[in-house]
Amino acid sequence: MIAFAQSPRWLTIAILTVAISFSGVADRASAVSPEGPEVKAVLAKAFKYLETAKDARLGGKCLIGLCFVKRGDNESHPQIKEAVTACLAAAINPDGPDVYSTGLAIVFLCELDASKYQAAINSFLKSLQKRQKAAGGWGYPSGEFMATGDTSMTQYGVLASWEAKRHGFVVPLESLENVCLWLLRTQDPTGGWGYQGKDAGPTDSGDIRLNKQINVRHGLSAAGLGSLFICSDLLALSSAARQDAADDDLPPALKPVLDEAAADKPLTEKIKPKMIRSAEDRGRGWWTKNYKIDVPDFPYYYLYALERYQSFAELAYGLKNREPGWYNDGFNYLKRKQLDDGSWASKADMVSPDTSFAILFLLRSTKRSIEKTKGFEAGILAGGQGLPRNLDRVRVRKGQIVAKPVTGSLPALLDVLAHPENASFNDFAGDPQDLVRQLAEEEGAQRAEHLKPVRQLAVHGPAETREVAVDVLAKVRDIENAPALIEALSDSQWSVVDSADEGLRSISRRVGAKLISDIPDEKARAAAIKEWRQWYASIHPEPSGTP
Repeated sequence: MIAFAQSPRWLTIAILTVAISFSGVADRASAVSPEGPEVKAVLAKAFKYLETAKDARLGGKCLIGLCFVKRGDNESHPQIKEAVTACLAAAINPDGPDVYSTGLAIVFLCELDASKYQAAINSFLKSLQKRQKAAGGWGYPSGEFMATGDTSMTQYGVLASWEAKRHGFVVPLESLENVCLWLLRTQDPTGGWGYQGKDAGPTDSGDIRLNKQINVRHGLSAAGLGSLFICSDLLALSSAARQDAADDDLPPALKPVLDEAAADKPLTEKIKPKMIRSAEDRGRGWWTKNYKIDVPDFPYYYLYALERYQSFAELAYGLKNREPGWYNDGFNYLKRKQLDDGSWASKADMVSPDTSFAILFLLRSTKRSIEKTKGFEAGILAGGQGLPRNLDRVRVRKGQIVAKPVTGSLPALLDVLAHPENASFNDFAGDPQDLVRQLAEEEGAQRAEHLKPVRQLAVHGPAETREVAVDVLAKVRDIENAPALIEALSDSQWSVVDSADEGLRSISRRVGAKLISDIPDEKARAAAIKEWRQWYASIHPEPSGTP
């Protein structure tokens, strides 16, 4: 095993780049990327087929709709509309669809509009969590495999959890811990994963015992290792991502700041980083020995899992290769296998899903989601930190790279707050101090009038707006902001809940132990809501209107 921590930084990254790209013999002269003309030509044919493709399954409809969302289409597109209609109907009885469909519905709705469809997402998410097996994985509810976890299903439970959490929905820490431990225990000693996990269970010491797994193959190994990388990201266990070299594209003045950035503290003590590193080493070892693109079992499903695994591996190790060998291999395979009508098919009832899987691979769909989350669409940085879009407007604040404050008249700043699609919104959200200053300087009826829309946005605004509005209310420290902040404690985004609690502590000038932490906890939420309502009633006996 390579001792990465002992290697020079440049050598570590070079080794990892080779190991993670797998194919060292790719023809660089013919290398391709998702933005290249060759890939776009293949995608154009595929999307033409998908425009009229049908699939009766909820998961199939969501896959088709997701492809068009990733292309940049909006809800007016017929295939997106059809998927939304199917999701809303299924959300009424969310235990009906299978795990694949439930997970894909969460992913699709989150990518489309998490704020608009938060009720349906919450419905599916609660059903998904209810169906997670005690050992940690997801699997069949009955029949021959009822007692085991299924690696294939589990990858969609994990992916849906990541999508939901990145959009602010509550994913219990215990759920993430359990599935991560299950993935660790069901890895084959060779580093791959099988179909139904043979789980030896936990040891008294908490160490991981590995069993020989059955039917270890490429699609399942990509699913298992990719899911492990996702769990590591969700639990802040991926320390390797915090130790890589600064992005070569950054201005030189910013590189020392990134080098000195502190690593995130892991969210769990049940799983040690060395467990993750050992499993990753075994997994990469398996792929080094067994890598290939043309596999006999579910090849297009495999390619989507491979792209997901590679994207999260790139995030963990800070790799930035625009034309990796595995992507080139996948493109060449798909170009060769594409049918005349633009579709792909491994068997008769898989034409639409297979075509969708192929499109998502070619688009680098997972990478796009990661970049949007971690880098505000300006590229991934070491440790998952993002840069504002305009590098001429950056400064350092508390060790973080942030945008210079957006300034303007009070009505103009309120308009930016209300419209996250505004070009200045990301910079404004990073530091809304000019709005806070102007609101704090106002008095009486004028302040109340301008705070009213901020309170409304804190509770009923778009997902991107609510946390910023809560932050503004907290910093203005007006006692009449308390009802809105108390209502915000019920928000589906836990970051909003945490910010609202901090705001109430600031307004009330309370010190001491907090009930709310950055880890979602429904019992803590309920206790905090009760406590803050009692506090507000004690100082403000008259009922206050809902913001």
